[in-house]
Amino acid sequence: MTPEAQTFFLQDFTALLIKGFMLVLILLYVIFSAVLLRQVQLMNKVVTLANFSPVLILITLLHLFASIGLFIFALIML
Repeated sequence: MTPEAQTFFLQDFTALLIKGFMLVLILLYVIFSAVLLRQVQLMNKVVTLANFSPVLILITLLHLFASIGLFIFALIML
């Protein structure tokens, strides 16, 4: 194997490793968002703020959908 081919292989492998690592991190963030949604739901059962509760759940749902969208976008782009 020529030195140029080794360099190309190393660069390609490094880029693939970084992309995989980023996808794993974004997937962990999606899991965190799902846990956050569950925590907000449990909190709403304990603390009853009737006028603010739907807004908080909406914000949390938007956060979850945004993180899922980010994961799908990264999966397509990377």
